[in-house]
Amino acid sequence: MSAMSDLLPPDLHYVDDTQPGITRKKLRGKFAYFDPDGQRISDPGEVQRINALAVPPAYTDVWICADPRGHMQATGRDARGRKQYRYHVRWREVRDADKYSRLRDFGLA
Repeated sequence: MSAMSDLLPPDLHYVDDTQPGITRKKLRGKFAYFDPDGQRISDPGEVQRINALAVPPAYTDVWICADPRGHMQATGRDARGRKQYRYHVRWREVRDADKYSRLRDFGLA
């Protein structure tokens, strides 16, 4: 874990995309999602959570966190092959607060 993981609030879990996750496959023009065991996810709440991540359809090698409280919620490769990340809203709030709290000291230096 990195120094950033030290900021992890107790309501989130540290995860990385080497852990088993949810995958997606295009079926009949829409994405279907599959759990780490290969079973299709049919729970409407879980499908809604995944869709809310707004992973672009063009992304390849998409990994979606199976844990809704994981600090990192999804990764994928864009058209240029660059790895892109989607983080939990709570994690972004904590990370941004830390970044901006250090900005004042930077300005004074």
